[in-house]
Amino acid sequence: MLKLVLGGARSGKSSFALSEGERFKSPRALLATMEPMDGETKLRVATHKKERGRRWKTFEEPVKTAHLIKKLKPDFNVILVDCITLWLSNLMLRNADITRETDAFIKAACAPGAVVIAVSNEVGMSIVPENALARAFRDEAGRLNRRLAAAAGEAWLVVAGLPQKIK
Repeated sequence: MLKLVLGGARSGKSSFALSEGERFKSPRALLATMEPMDGETKLRVATHKKERGRRWKTFEEPVKTAHLIKKLKPDFNVILVDCITLWLSNLMLRNADITRETDAFIKAACAPGAVVIAVSNEVGMSIVPENALARAFRDEAGRLNRRLAAAAGEAWLVVAGLPQKIK
């Protein structure tokens, strides 16, 4: 089963997703999609790992998430993917086929085995970006979130730390 957790930056979506994931007994996997490229992002990664402690086994994969989900499903009860929009950014920067990659992600996430909790940013509720790349990202993120929500058994929107079940 796929669960989708949406929200804005610093809305509490990742904390909520972790608490949902901890409802499942161990072992639990966290699939991180961020590529730490500078001191600030490396610090974020270290801080998040420390917060999770030994309750989660962390795997880092910026692009091939579907492949890793398929590989992890037999050995884990829950797989938390954080975050989908960073994954999308990684795909776009590599000129990957977004539709094909999304199809593979949904197929892997919805296959029998571990529950997959996908965390994604809702980026389309703000101003229209001024440059073409940012507008393309916003549009792709909206399409991706719609597809994930349609495939998900549950969907949540987290606003100001308050989770609301929307599906």
